Amino acid sequence: MQGVPSHYIKQLPVNWNIEFLSSAGGSLRMGKAVLPAASFGVWSILELIDCDFLHPLKEPTGDGAMVASYICANGIDALPIVQAQLASPEDNILVVAAFGWGSANEIEADDFIALRDWLNIAFCGFGMIPAGDDSGEQIFGMDSFGAIVSAIGAELGQSWLELLWDTPLSLIGHAIAQKSKQNGAKGIARPKDPQHIQDQFAETNRRFEAGLLYEWQELEPLRYGPDGHENADEYYRLGVLQHNARTGNKGAA
Repeated sequence: MQGVPSHYIKQLPVNWNIEFLSSAGGSLRMGKAVLPAASFGVWSILELIDCDFLHPLKEPTGDGAMVASYICANGIDALPIVQAQLASPEDNILVVAAFGWGSANEIEADDFIALRDWLNIAFCGFGMIPAGDDSGEQIFGMDSFGAIVSAIGAELGQSWLELLWDTPLSLIGHAIAQKSKQNGAKGIARPKDPQHIQDQFAETNRRFEAGLLYEWQELEPLRYGPDGHENADEYYRLGVLQHNARTGNKGAA
């Protein structure tokens, strides 16, 4: 398989509007309810109850979607119901409370599409940090939160309680990424788009097999010289491209 220069691969698409609004203290309207940006505490609860709405290995259900909405909207105020649910897992205490809240706030099924994006945007900053070797079962355990407090608590001027419940997780992720970069960590960058990686490698292999110039040889002939696979015509065409680039000649190769 042939290599592809990294700057020829697009970044993973980001909804810049949602990312900014989430990090800057914006909110999501669902019916009559106003949902703030998801915090570390909100995601901790979703993990504790094993909520299926955003679980990568589970089929999302209406119950899970409503529970996720309820927790996101109520944050720390949802803790008593969550504790009751964890103490009596056979009961539907949390689901009943969530649907009662949803009915009072006129939440509809179509609202859950926006909720998914609103919750998932929290990880864009963390996605800039290369994956480590941590294989712990809990992503939102207290060891993770302790690392956040230690890394950026002082810089943000917030207490642990504010970091846990009031600070958007999307902002925390970006702050951690930049702190890591300042401390010398390598590879801190927006992740690449997996589909574009696949497409670029397929096109690169096609050109290699056909003896054609790569895209980057055509666009940056002075930077990328002969690769050794070009046929005679392509080798000549690269020479013309290089000559035109040096002389400013706009003629076709």
